Amino acid sequence: MAVKLKATQRVDLKSSVTKQLRESGNIPAVVYGKGEDATSVFVNSLELIKTVRDAGRNAVITLEIEN
Repeated sequence: MAVKLKATQRVDLKSSVTKQLRESGNIPAVVYGKGEDATSVFVNSLELIKTVRDAGRNAVITLEIEN
C-alpha cells in the first residue's frame, strides 16, 4: 500500500519565515538521501498526523513535492 503525502518546497529558509510556517499549522522539514542534495520542504501538520495515524509510525511515506 502506497502512502502519499503532499509537501511544498521551501525557498526562504529564514527563521522568521519558518516560525510563520509553524504558526500557520505547517511543519518544516528537510528531505535528504544518499547521493542527493538536501531539499527543504513543509507539510501540513494535520495531514501528517492523519497519515501517520492511519498508516502507522513505521510506514514508508512517499512525498509529492510541489514546485
